[in-house]
Amino acid sequence: RNVAVSSGQAIEHIALVVGGAPSQLVLTSELPPTAVVGTPLPLVLEARDTQGNAVAGIPIRFRVTAGNGTVSPTVVTTETTVHAETTCQAGTTLRVGTTAGVNQLEAWVDGMERPVSFTVLGTPDRSSPRLIRVSGNNQVAPPGEELREPLVVRLEDRFVNPLPGETVTARIIQGDARFLSSQDVLAQATTLSDGTARFALQVGTRDATIVTRI
Repeated sequence: RNVAVSSGQAIEHIALVVGGAPSQLVLTSELPPTAVVGTPLPLVLEARDTQGNAVAGIPIRFRVTAGNGTVSPTVVTTETTVHAETTCQAGTTLRVGTTAGVNQLEAWVDGMERPVSFTVLGTPDRSSPRLIRVSGNNQVAPPGEELREPLVVRLEDRFVNPLPGETVTARIIQGDARFLSSQDVLAQATTLSDGTARFALQVGTRDATIVTRI
C-alpha cells in the first residue's frame, strides 16, 4: 500500500511480496544418514518459488519408494511461520523400517518437474540382542572325535535383523570336551554377516554327556 501524508512529512511505502507457484522443496530439518530400525524421524520441508520465496498453502505429498518404512501424514499443507524471517513449512514423520537397509522417501508438489528424494540407512537395533540356537544340538560322536557339525547360534535384534561383528562366548559346563579354536573349555567367536557364530567341539575320551552354554 502507499500512504501519502501532508507536505513536510515522510511518505511510507510498504511492499508485500507474494510467492509464486512452488518449484522446489527445501529440507529445513536435520535428517541423519543412518538411524536404528523403527526410529521415527521428523521431516520438515519448505516450498519455494523460482525466486526463492516461501509459498504458503501448498500441499506437499510424501511416499516411501524403498525399504519397509512408513510416512505419516502423507499429505501436509505448508503454513506461514514468522520468526526472524517468514517461512512456509510442512512437516511429516518418517519411521525407519524394521528391516535393516535403505529407506527412501520422495516428496513433491503439483507442478514440480520431479520429486525430491531422501535416503536413510536403517541399522540393526543392537540395544535388544537375542541369541537363537541354529544347529548342532543333540549330536553323538565316538570318544576323542570331533562333532560332525559345529555348534551354531545366531545373534539378532528384536526385529530379527542379524547382528554381525559381536563377540559370543561359549563354555563347556558339563562333561569332558574342548573347543578346537581355543583347545580349552572356553572359546569365543565373532558373529558373521548373517549374525551366526560357530564353535567346533571335540569330545573327550570318556563316554559322557557334554553340555555347553553359549
